Formats: sequence, C-alpha cells, structure tokens
Amino acid sequence: MPGSSANDLLITMDQAAASAGGTDWMGLVFMGGAMLAIMYFLMIRPQQREKAAREELLNSLTKGDDVVTAGGLHGKIIIVEADIVKVDIGGKGYVTVDKSAITRKAGDPPPADKK
Repeated sequence: MPGSSANDLLITMDQAAASAGGTDWMGLVFMGGAMLAIMYFLMIRPQQREKAAREELLNSLTKGDDVVTAGGLHGKIIIVEADIVKVDIGGKGYVTVDKSAITRKAGDPPPADKK
C-alpha cells in the first residue's frame, strides 16, 4: 500500500522531533550559561575592578597629595580624617569635602568617558 509508507515516514519524523527535544533543552542550558559568562566578563568583573581601584585611591590619600574633586576643584590635601578631607584650594582658603568626593589625583589621567 502506498499510503502506509507515508504514515511510517510521518511517525519516524515525529519520533525524531521528540528525541531532538532533549537536545534543544540542553542547548538552552548551554546558551544560558554562555550568556551569564559573557555578562560576568563584560559587566560585573570590570565594575568590581573599578570599585577596587576607587577604594585603593581613597585609602592611599595622604597629606600633600594634589587631587581633583567631583566638582572639579583642584587642590592639595592638608588634612585627611576618617571620612573627611580638607583641601587647600590656594590663597587663604580651604574646603572640607567628603573623602568620596575625591575623584583622582591631579597627576593621573581623567577617567574615560562612558557613552
């Protein structure tokens, strides 16, 4: 019978599609893991490095360092306390800023613009 071979072919294709379902599931797990790894190396790890570099900068501040604040003030540190830094901005004045307001030392290049 010519019709029975078509049914056999359809049944065989259906069985092949059902067995391929396991392969698709494993592919999804693999792709999900690959996406997580890419996110880690492109987003999370660089942020951790920036945070560590920032903490290192803030912990290394000492009297006499030339610094730049987040507001763009350039000056020389005259007093470093726990969370506060007093910065001589020239003349007879100084400003008191939070230690976290120091963005870089004056000799260091400015951070790259993020677009």
